[in-house]
Amino acid sequence: MEVDQPDRARPLILARGFDLAEGDGLSVRLRPGDDVRAAAAGLNRALVEAGIAVFALTPRRRSLETLYRHVADQNRLPTAHKEAA
Repeated sequence: MEVDQPDRARPLILARGFDLAEGDGLSVRLRPGDDVRAAAAGLNRALVEAGIAVFALTPRRRSLETLYRHVADQNRLPTAHKEAA
């Protein structure tokens, strides 16, 4: 997502219940089962109504590698810490 006032957009995005990640621009993560089109339209409307110009909303799907890492991280068992003798 590209907006003209990211500092003003962040709290608005979080208030709508989205997770926020930053990299090149702002990235909003949807919950499983969320309708991408409805979420994008609602978020765009909220930002514009708040006086924030929206330049781009681009959906991005997770790559297979990203999905694999996510599942692997969630299934990873904690490792025991060994104390040095």
